[in-house]
Amino acid sequence: MDSLLNLSAFTSISIVVIGVFFVVLRYLVSKYFPSEPYTQQEDFKIHMIENSFNKNIIASNSALSVGYQQTPRGWGKNGHLQTIYHLVVRRSPDIQFKRVFVEVKSPEGERDPVAVDICSDDAIDAKIDSPTVIVVPGIAGSSKQHYIKNFVHFCKLKGWRSVVLNHRGCHQELKTPSIFCIGDTSDLRLAIEHVHKTYPSSPILAAGFSMGANIIINYAGKYHSHSRGLEPATQHIPLLGVVSVSQGYNLIKTCEFIPSKRPVYDYGLNLKMTSLVKKHRETFSKRENLDISCILKTKSLVDFDKHFTCKIYNISSPEEYYQQQCCSKQLPKIAIPTLMVNALDDPIIPEYQIKPVYEVCKQNSNLIMITTKWGGHLGFAEGTFIPKQETWMDRVAIEYLDTVLKTHLESSRQKASIIVLEED
Repeated sequence: MDSLLNLSAFTSISIVVIGVFFVVLRYLVSKYFPSEPYTQQEDFKIHMIENSFNKNIIASNSALSVGYQQTPRGWGKNGHLQTIYHLVVRRSPDIQFKRVFVEVKSPEGERDPVAVDICSDDAIDAKIDSPTVIVVPGIAGSSKQHYIKNFVHFCKLKGWRSVVLNHRGCHQELKTPSIFCIGDTSDLRLAIEHVHKTYPSSPILAAGFSMGANIIINYAGKYHSHSRGLEPATQHIPLLGVVSVSQGYNLIKTCEFIPSKRPVYDYGLNLKMTSLVKKHRETFSKRENLDISCILKTKSLVDFDKHFTCKIYNISSPEEYYQQQCCSKQLPKIAIPTLMVNALDDPIIPEYQIKPVYEVCKQNSNLIMITTKWGGHLGFAEGTFIPKQETWMDRVAIEYLDTVLKTHLESSRQKASIIVLEED
C-alpha cells in the first residue's frame, strides 16, 4: 500500500513539475520568439470550391467537421511549443519495417538505390486489393521519425500498407555522392512504380509532411495534371489522392524568412544537413567541386545549399534551386483529390506564404486547403494537457484518404454495373 501511495505521489508531483515547466517555457517562448501576425479570425477555415465531392469529403471527415479544437491546455495554442512537442517530446509505437532497395537506372551513371521501408502484415498482404499509402517525410527524414511511425501505425489499424520513402542518404549508406533534393520527384516515382509492380491490384494513395509534402505536390502536378494526356513522357502509375501537411508554398520566401526571423530553426535545419555530409564525408569527398571543410562550417541552410546542394546538382544559386523545386507552380495543374493542411502559427511557414494558395483553391476543384489558428509545424496535438498519441493531423489525413478510397471504390462498382447492363 505504501508503495502505491508513493507511486501516486510521485506521479502527481511529476505532472505538476511538467506543468510548471511548460508554463515557464511558454512564457519564455512567447517573449523571445513571438509568433508572426496572421489575419484569419476563425480557429479553423476551409478553402475550396463547394462541389458535391468536396462537400462529401468534409461531411465524411469527423476531424474536419468539428475542426481543430482540443488543443492541450497551457501550451497547445503556441506554435513553437507545438513544434517542440513534435520534435522532442512525441513518441511512437515500435513499428516493424521491411527494407527494400529499388534500383535506379540513371543516364548520369551509377546511383545508390532508393531505400523504402514497408509496414504490412499477413492480413493486409492476404488481400490483393489492400490499399497502400506512400509516406514521404520532411527534410532529412526517414522511417525513424516518430511522426512518421505514428502515422504508419494508424494506417495499419485501417488495414492499409505503408511504404515510407527514406530520403537519399538519411537512413542508408551512400556509395555515390548524391543526396535528396527538396522537390525532386524521381525517387518518389521509383517507389510508386515498385509498389505497383509488387502489389498490382492495390489502390495507391500518398501523404507528405513538410518538405515531403512539397515533393508529393510536385509529383501530383507533374504526373496527374489536366494536360498529362498531351505528354507521353508523363505516363505514370495513378494515385487516387494525396495529403500535404505543414508544407511551404514559396521556398524563396521561406529561406529568406527563416534565417532572419527564426535563426534557431535555421541552425537546427542546417545542422541536420551538415550532419549528413559529415556521416558520408568519405563519399562526398569524391566530388572535386565540394569543399567539405567549408560545408561543415556553414551556419545557415541557404549557405549550405550554396556550398553543397547547388554544386551537387550544378545549379547556379540557391535562389534558382528554390525556384526550380517549389511546388506552387504545380498546384493549378493537379487533377486528383488533394488536401493541404497548414497551421497559421507555424514558426517557419507564416501566413503570407500560405495566402496565395487560397485563390488557387477557388480555381481548382481538386484542391482543399485547411488552415487552423494553432498547430505549429507538424504538431496539431490533441488532449487536455498531456496529448493523445493520435494527433489531429493524423485523424484528418487518414479520414480524408479513407473517403477518397471509398469514393473511388463506389465509382468503380457503378461503372462495372453500367458495363454489365450494357452487355445485357
